[in-house]
Amino acid sequence: MQTSTILVIDPDGSEMPRISSAARPFGSRIMWADTAEEGSRLMAEARPELILASDAVPGLPDPRKLLDDMARLKLASQLVVLSADPGFDRSMEMVADGIFTVLRKPADQERLRGVIRKVLDGLQLMATLVARSPRDSERELEIYKRLARSQELGPLASAVCEAGDALAPGVRTTLELAGELGQALASLRDPGARNSAAGFAACPGIAPGGDDADGDGDGMFPPGACDGEDGMFSFDAEPPAPAPAARIVRELSFRGAVLGTLTASFPDLDPAEAPPALEGLDELVWAASLHLYRAKQYQEAVRLASRDPLTSLLNRRAFMECLDREFAKAGRHNTPLSLIMLDIDHFKSVNDTFGHQTGDKILKWVSQVMAGTVRTGDIVGRIGGEEFAILLPWTDQDQARNLAERIREGLAKARRPTRSALLRPTVSQGISTLEHFLINSPEDLIYWSDQAMYLAKREGRDTVRAASDLRPDPMLEEHRYVFQ
Repeated sequence: MQTSTILVIDPDGSEMPRISSAARPFGSRIMWADTAEEGSRLMAEARPELILASDAVPGLPDPRKLLDDMARLKLASQLVVLSADPGFDRSMEMVADGIFTVLRKPADQERLRGVIRKVLDGLQLMATLVARSPRDSERELEIYKRLARSQELGPLASAVCEAGDALAPGVRTTLELAGELGQALASLRDPGARNSAAGFAACPGIAPGGDDADGDGDGMFPPGACDGEDGMFSFDAEPPAPAPAARIVRELSFRGAVLGTLTASFPDLDPAEAPPALEGLDELVWAASLHLYRAKQYQEAVRLASRDPLTSLLNRRAFMECLDREFAKAGRHNTPLSLIMLDIDHFKSVNDTFGHQTGDKILKWVSQVMAGTVRTGDIVGRIGGEEFAILLPWTDQDQARNLAERIREGLAKARRPTRSALLRPTVSQGISTLEHFLINSPEDLIYWSDQAMYLAKREGRDTVRAASDLRPDPMLEEHRYVFQ
């Protein structure tokens, strides 16, 4: 992403040092205006990605007026309000009207940095999605501007529970999220979210499917990571049974989508007693439903932006991000990492002979067989055309070869994707591992997997070869190039 611009509209400039420090890791350019007129001028000239505006700017009685200016200028930006006394109700109203978030002055440094990161990441995602639909980009732009405002599911869930607790003395509020939202919250190591259904009694870093538990946020966990030590929970732990209490349960839903339930409990009351009415509960339920719905939409947007539309595997960009992350992690922890590159044999001939619809069926069929063969934690992507890749954390060359053979055997045994007896698709596979002394970067891992895959094609296709099967290249003899 190009260098971003952050505009600060604040009459006294007291937040400038904190904002400058928080924005430094992102290389953002900071601009400052002390009046509403100067802020409007800089908005038009600099077209900033992020606007941080105080709610005490002369000539600007309500910072939400800036949203109208942003719409008039067609800015793909976000507005954050800085307030000395924001108040829950007022903050919720502002966010519902389109403001990204409201921060209390003086702003917390880490919170500022997190907001800047979320805004820039959201705008980058938005640009990707808009580029995929250029004929309708204005509509896409407006949609994803809104979606990017509710990305932080963990803090959002915590804020809902804290707001519920503040409704009356002695109230204990719990949030139970449904479906994908519950699964996403379970994958966050955020006990403050207090999600009673998200599985925090299980290892809090593991999402359904066995994603992350080592604190890296990278989707993998080492064997024995969840062993009940160092504040982590065991797999078979059960959440403590809540004591019986009077309670109010309200469903959270928005536009027909059931998002979960909000429960306000009264531990000091007998369960047989009728719970008292809570002033503000309806508003909290509405606000929570709205923001959770936005979070759900945003998750779907992220999923669509990272998936190949034909096979539903990771697309090239998302896969390469995973490769960079896993490579860095393997180097940091000195753990094995392997990569399998797969190419469908004679695929061009299939397209030329049977048509692209048949080719699409084969691509989906191969994808399904691979997805059904790999293990939990393996990362599968479609790199382009008929080429696929499987990233295997915590896997050495022998283990990777065994998995590749299982994929080859699975393709041979699986029901054919078309009725034609002439079609029995096979794949050629190449393996490289981080153990190889010539692999020093993610690009090296891809290169040697490619070379091994081409060797498999040269030696008859429908086979598996590893980088260690390659013969030394005469061009590299001067370096005493010997494969291990």
